[in-house]
Amino acid sequence: MELLVVIAIIALLVGLLLPAIQAARESGRRIACSNNLRQLGLAVAAYETSNGHFPPSNFDYDQIQQQRAAGGGGTGAGHWGALPRLLPHLDQAPLADGVFTEMAKPQTPLDFNATNPASPQAVLGGQPSVFLCPSEVSRKPIRLNLGLTNYCMSMGDQNFRSDRPCRRGPFRPGTRIVERVSKRMSPNAAFPSNGDTTPWEVQRIQTTSAHLSDGLSNTVLLGEAPIDDRSGRLPGGVGMAGMTDNSPPAVCLAELGADGRYVRTGGDTRYIHGSNWAAFQNTLVVTGVRPNGPRCHSNYWTFSMIPVGSYHAGGATVVMCDGAVRFVTNAIDTGDGSTNGPGHGSPVQVRVPSVRGVWGALGTAEGGEVVSNGW
Repeated sequence: MELLVVIAIIALLVGLLLPAIQAARESGRRIACSNNLRQLGLAVAAYETSNGHFPPSNFDYDQIQQQRAAGGGGTGAGHWGALPRLLPHLDQAPLADGVFTEMAKPQTPLDFNATNPASPQAVLGGQPSVFLCPSEVSRKPIRLNLGLTNYCMSMGDQNFRSDRPCRRGPFRPGTRIVERVSKRMSPNAAFPSNGDTTPWEVQRIQTTSAHLSDGLSNTVLLGEAPIDDRSGRLPGGVGMAGMTDNSPPAVCLAELGADGRYVRTGGDTRYIHGSNWAAFQNTLVVTGVRPNGPRCHSNYWTFSMIPVGSYHAGGATVVMCDGAVRFVTNAIDTGDGSTNGPGHGSPVQVRVPSVRGVWGALGTAEGGEVVSNGW
């Protein structure tokens, strides 16, 4: 009898202590996640100090010239994102050497296959720990053993597409195209598309801290987002919608199924979010949707609405352009989610205030909104 009493007491104590232990472990994981974002923020600052500008989101001008010298047209540069350019500033010099060699070739990271360790493409199978939040539940392989990431470039408060020369957030392409004769800047493209016969010339664009007129402390630089491993367990879920670059969140919300979930129904699997840390399209987030809200995309991910999110309770972590790490709650003000916002195809549109509330304002780099320090 006494033994049963002792066992019952032990079981009771375990039941009381287990939630506290789990909470302590998650607290440690959240701190480690914040430290990862802090390192990434410092890496962006170090990159700007070394190069005189922010890392381009894609279409790096020098990479285009390298790909052209190697016999390509330069379009492959449109698919390489900013994270590979940060590797030298994250104590990842050997990995950076291998990746930069591949970036100079006329190819994109979307079709890499890292399953063969002897292949040069295996470099994209590298998994820097700083790219993964300890609370993330997904692990390799998701697609071709490519390395994963939870940390993504902020594109501002609007949906993103890969060919826009201007972004409402701090990460922007490294080029724009100008018509050779009239010198007219294209409002829509960072690089000529295949088959385009217009005589464009490619110009270098460099974004610096000085361009972020809303203030470094008021502009989201990078945010975390759960990796889409196609298990159906993503916070908010995934849907596919007919959308454009300024469609409102309501378009995504309308994809809610009868069972209360969002289910991906198609699209190009190369663009699975978070499944390739080297790729531009796989490493982007927007502030037009609340943290841990639903994410939507068009069939080929030309247009995407990917919010920040996490497996932390109540919100997600971001790093601001001044290096400060902040936790953003799911309840942050997101303003009007039913009307189209401004586009981001021209410098004038970039400077239009956000209609997505406080969270949208924190995403814009030049929107001119006033945000209190306490949010």
